[in-house]
Amino acid sequence: LNEGADSLEHSKACFESILIHVFKPDASSIEISHHLLRQGRSRDAQPKNAVSEENWFYFRSLQCRRFVGNSLADALDLPLNPNVWYRSRSWLYSTLLLLAMSVYTVAALPLSPLRTWIVSFHRKRLVAMSNGLVQGHEKRVEQHLAGDVKAETCRFAMLTK
Repeated sequence: LNEGADSLEHSKACFESILIHVFKPDASSIEISHHLLRQGRSRDAQPKNAVSEENWFYFRSLQCRRFVGNSLADALDLPLNPNVWYRSRSWLYSTLLLLAMSVYTVAALPLSPLRTWIVSFHRKRLVAMSNGLVQGHEKRVEQHLAGDVKAETCRFAMLTK
């Protein structure tokens, strides 16, 4: 951003643009939201099961609808499952998921007796993830320095030569 008088104007213009696109979605907003709701089911190659994939899309659309409200969900053309049985089942799963998230959040509050266990649980996993990232990075840098051209490397490995 520019240092000066128009940085405030730039910030205001960016904020207004975000608000307009959030509250008045256009065709690209609809396309992007549908694309994002269809992503991330699994990284494994699975045989295409159209019914399962569509139900997953409907479930995620329902979750999005519950988070952003019906008016914005309608503007984004987020569909409800046309099958009443699947829609009811998705609503039940959604409610149970949101209830579990609420209970977990309350359990992690400062006065909760479970807070110590929850913080310890997350700390252990964050440390394990961090150690894995560091070890993987060190291994890739060593491979790069050893001349393994095919190795996926860190962009900064050239600095260690």
